[in-house]
Amino acid sequence: MTKPDVPWSIKGVSPEIRAVAKEEAKLAGLPMGLWLSNLIEKNKNAEGPLVPPPSLVESEHIKAMQRRLLDLERRLAGDISKLHKATEMLSSRLDQLDKKP
Repeated sequence: MTKPDVPWSIKGVSPEIRAVAKEEAKLAGLPMGLWLSNLIEKNKNAEGPLVPPPSLVESEHIKAMQRRLLDLERRLAGDISKLHKATEMLSSRLDQLDKKP
């Protein structure tokens, strides 16, 4: 039998998911353990795997998209910088060619 006042943890839960779960519990006006218990109880007879609330899935999906967008932004900034340098070199070379008699 488990002791109700003993804290426990679940390995493999990302900090982002923990934060979202805490927020969902807070919005529901429940302690996180009770919120999680209610979620499991509500879905225990459902067919198929237990599906987290849409807000949990959407939050992780949005964060993943944000990370990908930031990565793309960094890569594009580097590519733009290279293109700018190449354009300056070409412009300089064309100026030199124009000055030749």
